[in-house]
Amino acid sequence: MNNLHNINIERAVLSSFFFNPNIFLLNLHKLSADDFYLPAHRYIYETMVELEKAEKPIDEEFIAMELQKQNRWDENAMLEITSTNPLPNLDGYIEELRDKSQRRETVEMMSEVKNKLGASEEVYDILGFMSKTINEIADKSISKKSKNIKKIVDEFEKEFKEAREYKDYVGYKSGIGSLDNIVGAFSPGDLVVVAARPSMGKTSFATTITNYADKNGDGVLFDSLEMSDTQIIRRLHAQRADESLSDIKRGLMKNPARFAKSLKELRYSKNIIIHDESYISIHQLVAKASIVFRKNPHVKYWIIDHLRYIKKDGKNIPQEVSEITKLIKKTAKEYGVAVFLLSQLNRANETQQNKRPLLSNIRESGAVEEDAEIVLALHRESYYNRNDPSIPEQPINPAEIIVLKNRDGRSGCARCFFDGPHTCFTDVPVQVYEYEGKVLNMGGVI
Repeated sequence: MNNLHNINIERAVLSSFFFNPNIFLLNLHKLSADDFYLPAHRYIYETMVELEKAEKPIDEEFIAMELQKQNRWDENAMLEITSTNPLPNLDGYIEELRDKSQRRETVEMMSEVKNKLGASEEVYDILGFMSKTINEIADKSISKKSKNIKKIVDEFEKEFKEAREYKDYVGYKSGIGSLDNIVGAFSPGDLVVVAARPSMGKTSFATTITNYADKNGDGVLFDSLEMSDTQIIRRLHAQRADESLSDIKRGLMKNPARFAKSLKELRYSKNIIIHDESYISIHQLVAKASIVFRKNPHVKYWIIDHLRYIKKDGKNIPQEVSEITKLIKKTAKEYGVAVFLLSQLNRANETQQNKRPLLSNIRESGAVEEDAEIVLALHRESYYNRNDPSIPEQPINPAEIIVLKNRDGRSGCARCFFDGPHTCFTDVPVQVYEYEGKVLNMGGVI
């Protein structure tokens, strides 16, 4: 029966996995070995899965070694796979494989029912077997496509009860009270775009959230596409140890005990995962992130710093950005994380009398505005006076986190403060500390 299998599609899907391991990782959760009809294909796919779990290369040499140990190696099958052209988009083909797999399971069930009838088993036992098997086959399809309405309502009720119990929003917060008062909480699957001009504090905003999440026991994947992992740790440490970043760079500290405590907390933290590979494609970025999310279900925040450093072909930038944001959002929704995508504002707002950014100031704003649940813009008036020698920028300055878009809530302006020496955003209106030999507060020297 030709409608029960398609060997060519199986070869093409495995070829796509073989030539691009990132594509394999993106689709790993969608297939099982039983979805392949040909035994050689099942063995190869099973071996790919085992190699991924063992963090070994998924290539012909390792697959051959593993299958030879089990006396399952089929060189001709591998040759046919590697001779097949990879597919540009697998979604439809994977759906076809799963459909044929479910058809085969249905035929096997019918055959088993026929045998049971011939063996004169009780009719109720046979009906029970049929019901159980049909539900198992259906569940495999439904679980990949949709949720039962009862389950959706149960999840909503659970969320409502939690909000009622704690008298607060349910979700993931930023730790910046003025912002959380407007947004409430970021939800699993949210795409949150954080936009600002260069040096306005995008990475500082991201590290502020990272430290907050870590202290609350939530995991963070920090994809730093611009700065090195050491630079990110330095900033996290400056905030936690209450040391200025410039002092740390010079090997200075003012509180050795707190300094050591911060280092210990960071060293043994199980909540912070940092990647710092630059100029990678969106498929590589998502594949690496998917591995982290599968192995670390406690990760609730995904920070990408930033959009500009995701590799693009340059043929149609708006379209490429749209594909990037859609794939990031799809991945965040799939794994239940809130993703913070840092982006850059164009120069248009600098020519305005009121320099507060607008949605239209975001580069490639069309795609970003369409896909994001929340769009935040960072703004500091002091930033625009930094080149005026008569108005020196103070260590701590008023800042605004402008909620330009909030799909499930209100927009507005969260007023807070940017703490330059500690590279963080804070709600504290006056923070007194010693900096370069002087006692300072928000407004300057006391």
